[in-house]
Amino acid sequence: MRVRQISFTGVGRVAVTEAEVREDPGDGEVLIAVSHVGICGSDLAVLGGHHPWTRPPVVTGHEVSGHVLATGPGAHRLQPGDRVVLNPLRACGSCARCRQGAVNQCESAAVRGYRLPGAAMTRLVVPERELHRVPPQVPAELACCAEPLAAAWHAAGRASQLDEVAVIGAGSIGLLLLAALRRRGAGPITVIEPDRGKRELARARGAGQAAAPGGLPPEPRFTAVFDCVCKPATLDWAGRAASAGGTVVAVGVPSGPVVIPLPRMQRYEVGLLGSGLYPPGDLDTGISLIAAQAVDVAGLISGIYPLDRVAEAYARAGQADSVKVLVAMP
Repeated sequence: MRVRQISFTGVGRVAVTEAEVREDPGDGEVLIAVSHVGICGSDLAVLGGHHPWTRPPVVTGHEVSGHVLATGPGAHRLQPGDRVVLNPLRACGSCARCRQGAVNQCESAAVRGYRLPGAAMTRLVVPERELHRVPPQVPAELACCAEPLAAAWHAAGRASQLDEVAVIGAGSIGLLLLAALRRRGAGPITVIEPDRGKRELARARGAGQAAAPGGLPPEPRFTAVFDCVCKPATLDWAGRAASAGGTVVAVGVPSGPVVIPLPRMQRYEVGLLGSGLYPPGDLDTGISLIAAQAVDVAGLISGIYPLDRVAEAYARAGQADSVKVLVAMP
């Protein structure tokens, strides 16, 4: 079966290519028709040659919604016609972390679009266990946002002291993190974001205040700081802004090693935690929140582009005022 797919053919080059894939799902597998693919900041990092471990050429795509076309023997949970979202993480299932349920911490895990071929294909055969059913009333374009919402939900749970919180970056993950923190009962939330329109969007979505970098009073203090950018300057600020005994959560993908203000963090016992993807239950939570209209993801979509205009889609996603851009697959 010939399919069309979104490929990064080189640094800065995105194209629609074709490939031959299996049409018949095997044991425990499902054939899906992909409806929408979301463009993530980490995808843009790969395209730009800035990702820490993935470089073009690569087939991209890890935020994917679609519906089931056929099931193979041994696949009994899903039926043709079911709406689904893909979990892009493939863990080993047998290591200590997997056995304890922390599959996102599996050291052998691979993610679609990075260490595995991406899922931005018009048709795709995947293991049934990697698919999560979506209620039929949820539009496919909104279902596609469940994956980044799951990442934000997981990140929000990494810090236990949420009395006064800062979120650095108001892209799609930052704004979804804002929603997740509010759902988790966080106290006043300050968003730091250079784009004025995104600051206004953050305020409209419940941020106590939204400031440009450098726009806060000197030496602010937060019990938790979530860095959705993870550049040297933002991690330095986060380490200095966290209160004594507070926590910095690294949510964004750094391009490489960075320096942190370790003397202060060591002296005042400021913790530094990573947040990498999520356990499968968090994806179910994301789907449920969207289905219940508890989190407005429609208001974050900056544009939906057809597959034939994929270059425009990635160009739009890279603009400063863009939040979430989707590609509609045929």
